Amino acid sequence: MQNPETGEQRGEIDHYKDVHYREKTGTWVHPLALERWETMQLRRSQPTPDDTPRSEIQIMSDVLGARSGYVRRLGHGAKLMAPSKSSRVVVEAELKKRAKENQQLRIQIEELRDEMKESRAAMEEEITRRTRDEMMESRVVMEAEITRRTNEIRLQQERQMQDMFQSLVARLQLPGCSTSRP
Repeated sequence: MQNPETGEQRGEIDHYKDVHYREKTGTWVHPLALERWETMQLRRSQPTPDDTPRSEIQIMSDVLGARSGYVRRLGHGAKLMAPSKSSRVVVEAELKKRAKENQQLRIQIEELRDEMKESRAAMEEEITRRTRDEMMESRVVMEAEITRRTNEIRLQQERQMQDMFQSLVARLQLPGCSTSRP
């Protein structure tokens, strides 16, 4: 259908809105008209189960109702066209092709999932190995530090004991102190 004001080609659903929507007031002639138009818009945007395009006349017929040779609100001129046998063959071939492509994609997805699992396992193993290596390295460093500190403390204690021993010897050698016993 052609818009008389702009001359642009418009579909039947858009024509339905032109007839049932008041531009000046921004209202619909009836709430049911708005509800039907919204339903048609929704169906136009939804894919069909077999991915074949749905005509606007078919959508209007589904929403508004139809009789043989007559589509409500469009009159006797609009007829629903049944798909021809050749178009069904083309659609079936396309469906088979897409099904095969989908199967190949599913296989690729499974292969990628398997690769991801293997990669994840390898990464976890590498992280575990690195963590273990770092812990061993930290342990070696800590043990070396403990050994160094223990040796420092031991040396300090030996010096203190030597100092105490020398102090004791010095006291014993003071004049008036005898080291011999009667």
